[in-house]
Amino acid sequence: MPYHSSPYRKFDSQLKSFAEIDDIAYAKWELGATEGYTQYTFRYKGNNYGHQYIDITTNFCRVMGMHILSGSDFLPSDSIYTSQLNFIATQDLQEESGIPAGETLDFFPWGMSATLKGYVNNVQFTSLKTGSFPYIFCPNGIYSNNVLPFAYIRVKAGSNMDRALKHIRQTMSECFTGYPTEVKFYDQIYGQLYQKETNQQKIITWFSLLAILISLVGVFGLIIFEAAHRRKEIGVRKVYGASTGQILWMFGRSYLTLSIVCSLLASPIAWYAVSEWLKQFNEKIPISPWVFLITCVIISLITLITITIQNYRTARNNPVNSLKSE
Repeated sequence: MPYHSSPYRKFDSQLKSFAEIDDIAYAKWELGATEGYTQYTFRYKGNNYGHQYIDITTNFCRVMGMHILSGSDFLPSDSIYTSQLNFIATQDLQEESGIPAGETLDFFPWGMSATLKGYVNNVQFTSLKTGSFPYIFCPNGIYSNNVLPFAYIRVKAGSNMDRALKHIRQTMSECFTGYPTEVKFYDQIYGQLYQKETNQQKIITWFSLLAILISLVGVFGLIIFEAAHRRKEIGVRKVYGASTGQILWMFGRSYLTLSIVCSLLASPIAWYAVSEWLKQFNEKIPISPWVFLITCVIISLITLITITIQNYRTARNNPVNSLKSE
């Protein structure tokens, strides 16, 4: 139904009467829930510029916290459909085209002109897998037919969120009886774009923990086997004055060397695998060598702690007992 209809007006008035609700805006799309939106092209001085087009209400930029960088924000009268559209664009369009705010554009998909009222800071309503693409927001588009089904509600800072949510849900059920409604936080909507990556992270985490556990069991087994076959050597060394620390280091240095060598061999493989995985993202973080260095240190510490715990009793035994049993 059109957002100027009676249920929308009732919904607006009841929400705004609640002290903890700052404002409410509407849009045609559930922004942040998909990898793309309606794309159009406009012409300016003979050049064509593509963009993602979003139908909104005039207060949308303010409600969403987008700041006007140049030009002006929408006026309430800008929502009235006329032969000329009203646009606000993201800053990356200005960086790409150099078009100043206030210019008239040829919006040729509809055979209409459009006033570019201003620019707002860049936003990302898709995941980082897709490239940065300019957005244009329009409050008086011809194709929306004033049907803007998604409400964006701004709650005042410091408000009681549970009480605000209860009021929002109650108002929705009263104003849109018979229509399916749902309240979501914006981070939940945006997080759905990374659900696949979240699932991969959980799988990798659990398999990594399993691999670590299996490795520790293997190290324990090797240490027990080695300690059982070197009891006489340990006893002789203790007789000749070797300290407990020296005995532990005798066991630890070979395993420590092995863990460092394995880390050095695994690091290039891990770097290559992560680099290939990051290629699916348009914007990606750099891979720091410190990550691999810290990982190597952690693995070495786990190895040393495991060896120390297992061999401490053997190193503290009376050498006489060790020599008698051989």
